[in-house]
Amino acid sequence: MRRFTTPVIILSLVIIGIAGFLIGRTGLFHPMSNNASTNKGNQIIQANSGGREVVLFFLKPAPVDFYLKPVLQRVKNEGDIHVQALEALFAGPPEQSKLLAIFPKDTKVLGLDIKHGVAYVNLNQKATQLNVGSSGEELAVASIVNTLTKFPDVFQVKIVIEGKETESLAGHVDISGPLRYNDQVIDPELL
Repeated sequence: MRRFTTPVIILSLVIIGIAGFLIGRTGLFHPMSNNASTNKGNQIIQANSGGREVVLFFLKPAPVDFYLKPVLQRVKNEGDIHVQALEALFAGPPEQSKLLAIFPKDTKVLGLDIKHGVAYVNLNQKATQLNVGSSGEELAVASIVNTLTKFPDVFQVKIVIEGKETESLAGHVDISGPLRYNDQVIDPELL
């Protein structure tokens, strides 16, 4: 009996290991989707036909530092929701919110394609005209990535400028590969 159970146990562990590897590799598991402590109050909500609500991440000034704060905002119920979310992000925060825009208002989405959970975002040159240091650039990149990864079909985001690969938006933060949701820059009051 012992001869039979040992190979079965080993085979079972190998199968479980391969399955775990494949799930992690393909992005079928999205760790942010059910994590209540980091998603507190900032889930995407599909609204009625009058429009759709999306989560946008704007700059929140704090006494010592800056953070990103998620804001639920309604966009029109037409066209690609991912593009509309980015256009709303680039348009800036609601006036009474005391939040700040990160990107110039004339930043545009030139294209957006989603393949295998990765959103490939093509932005115009204005997205690189940031008047920020390394921390500000990290927040700018995270505002795009976090906004898009709130959608259930996006797990990572790859940013290109005018159709060309680039290493960074403003010389500080590496965007040469796909990026994941960044909870390190979220307003600590929400965590």
